[in-house]
Amino acid sequence: MIKSDIFKNIYIDILHPFHLENLWQLVKYVENKTNNLKPNELKEITLKILTFLLNEKLIYILENNFMYNKDFKRTHLSNTLIMQSINEKWTSSISDDDLYNLAWFKFEDWYINKLSEKGLNIYTMDWNKFLEDNIGDLEQWINHNRPKN
Repeated sequence: MIKSDIFKNIYIDILHPFHLENLWQLVKYVENKTNNLKPNELKEITLKILTFLLNEKLIYILENNFMYNKDFKRTHLSNTLIMQSINEKWTSSISDDDLYNLAWFKFEDWYINKLSEKGLNIYTMDWNKFLEDNIGDLEQWINHNRPKN
């Protein structure tokens, strides 16, 4: 369900590599796109999206931005362990500041470089127009351009 929601325009902006860089921004994005979610529903959807992005190797968790979370080491923790840790630390009483610092991420270089070859840059504001004019079906494009390791 999350995959189809991302690629069918509900959450398509999440895939703009210069749009989001931390969990707090992702939460606020989902919150703005989806009306009347209970806090536990917002958390569930956000974690599903983050898991999808990690598992698809579109993003990775930045280890040098974790002033408070030294246990997030890209080379030491699996995606499953990263998500378990985020889930455990994201309690109902978490402050915006703590949520902001909980997880920072970056899109993978292959993704940014391939999009840049198609003309994307930090000034590309209309993501949907860029996709329409330069990419077409983003899901197919990702599958075709993803490194074959």
